[in-house]
Amino acid sequence: MVVLAVLLLTGLLLAALGTEAPRLDAWRDAPPGEGEVDLTATPAGRDAARGDAGAGPREPGSTGLSLTDPPADAPWLTEDGEPWQGDLTLDPDRPAEDPSGTTAPAPMALDGTGWRIALSSDIVAATGDDDVVVAGTRDGIVHALDARTGAPRWVSELGTASSQLLLHDEVVVVRHAGGQASVLDRDDGTRLWRRAPGLEEDRVLAVGTNEDVVLLVLGLPDRPRLLAAEVHDGSRRWEQLLADGWVADRDGAVTAIGAVDDELTGFDPASGAPRWVLALGPDEQAVELVGEVVLVRGSNGFRWVDATSGEVRFLSNRLLGTWLAHPSDGLVLASAGGTSLLLSTTANGDERWRTSLPRPGGRRSCCIGLAPTTTGEVLVTDRRGPEPIVRVLEQHGGEVVAELSALEAIADRRVLTVTSSSAVVVGPAGTLGIDRDDRTPRWRVPERTRLLSSDPVLLATERGGDGLGRTPTASLLAPP
Repeated sequence: MVVLAVLLLTGLLLAALGTEAPRLDAWRDAPPGEGEVDLTATPAGRDAARGDAGAGPREPGSTGLSLTDPPADAPWLTEDGEPWQGDLTLDPDRPAEDPSGTTAPAPMALDGTGWRIALSSDIVAATGDDDVVVAGTRDGIVHALDARTGAPRWVSELGTASSQLLLHDEVVVVRHAGGQASVLDRDDGTRLWRRAPGLEEDRVLAVGTNEDVVLLVLGLPDRPRLLAAEVHDGSRRWEQLLADGWVADRDGAVTAIGAVDDELTGFDPASGAPRWVLALGPDEQAVELVGEVVLVRGSNGFRWVDATSGEVRFLSNRLLGTWLAHPSDGLVLASAGGTSLLLSTTANGDERWRTSLPRPGGRRSCCIGLAPTTTGEVLVTDRRGPEPIVRVLEQHGGEVVAELSALEAIADRRVLTVTSSSAVVVGPAGTLGIDRDDRTPRWRVPERTRLLSSDPVLLATERGGDGLGRTPTASLLAPP
């Protein structure tokens, strides 16, 4: 439900040049908090088209060449053109059939503390913590794995594919096909209860957890209801009709906040009693929970509302483009204009640090990305022109701690995420873990992968040939 507007942050640039930037008028019904972030546009002309997206060097191994035996001039692994050294390709064992007829996958260790495991079918959802990783497959099975080794703990067959998984202290909450939701015991996978709709109006649209309740959004998108159910047996605690949608975080987890009768209301998760109420303008809508604040968007700009008290922390104008919860509380805000600016603020809108990205040219209407990392750093990508910018920034001061732009010099290659030791790079020839410090390869899998979770980093392989006549097994990857 999150709609990321493509907008500009040039007020910061004007401030840097000593020019007073225009300010938003205070909201009549809720004055701003201690901080105020001003975001204004810089006029910019139309940019030249980027051109053929497929242009650029081709990646060795993408047309049937095995990277375990590459040509001497293979340039794609390191910034300085060093070729591939040695056989690091990892092909997981196929799931073995045991006498009972169920699959018994065995994990394969990667270089370091990572692992890879073959599962029964394509992985569609996954999440985890320091203890356990849970993954849902397209054939309706939920696997629980040891977070450190990938060793299987339990398997639960739900019959339909999972679309969302959430970990609670004692349970795993699953939203799956058919508008259903199931709650599984975290220790052994036993299904404690299930919500299966009898009518279209009872379909489960989203799930969340809070303390000792499971939050379910039920009904139709234009007539949703927020239901709080007991964690262990699914009994009803309270229910509330929502007028204009619900509020979820970046990962889609529902919170006890919603719009009722033109008012944004924060509910007590246990009782459903209103904790706070904030009047909404005729064109305002709650967008997302970002850290500890709720983003409310309107034609005049954004209000950033404290999720606990309902107080307006600060304001920003409608030219904001991208946002991210700061690793140590607060926000990171980004633009996508002529000069790309990044601003880190406290939860009250006070500036921590700001920096800019050199504009590479090409399209101006997108595409800066902000992504969290397992280390608390911020991954920034700007792929608007032929020269991509990929950087890892230190969370407290905004310094560049890793310059990874050269890893995308080959056409169709992308940095998916970073860990404390590696950059995870996907391309036509597969997926690589490249050491952040010396740019040497640590591991490789022959399939392309997609990112399922940023913290912890979990990747799902994409089915298809690997150029060697083999059909890869669907697998889950937890890189070091």
